[in-house]
Amino acid sequence: MKLTDIGRTPLIELASLSINGGRCFSKCEFLNPSGSHKDRTYLSIINGLEKIGAIQPGMTLVDSSTGNGGAALAWIGRLKGYKIKIFMPEGMTQERKVQIRSLGAEIIETPKEGFLSGAVLAARRYQAEQLRDKDSGD
Repeated sequence: MKLTDIGRTPLIELASLSINGGRCFSKCEFLNPSGSHKDRTYLSIINGLEKIGAIQPGMTLVDSSTGNGGAALAWIGRLKGYKIKIFMPEGMTQERKVQIRSLGAEIIETPKEGFLSGAVLAARRYQAEQLRDKDSGD
């Protein structure tokens, strides 16, 4: 699959849900490369950051996720040449962790008690440490 496959998912009519002459449609976003509508979001974010020169291939991108976003970032990041670190609360599904790792991303599990906000804080601490190390010349 290619980055251009993102969003090229079928739109199907759900005739059984149509009432009073109205029509109901569903976009099959689960057919995106990582299986999530979040592919669109992450591709837009990465393209926008590249456009303004904030990121470039070879850099490490860090995010916190309970699953879908991490998989989308891992898939897109791999194709675009980024290293990916996903901070994830303990207890997320094994299938999602396997998917994210199979896409080349590193998962750093955070204590389940903090859930996603704990993962966000851990990701921010990691980022701050990396910037501090860079500034000190380490």
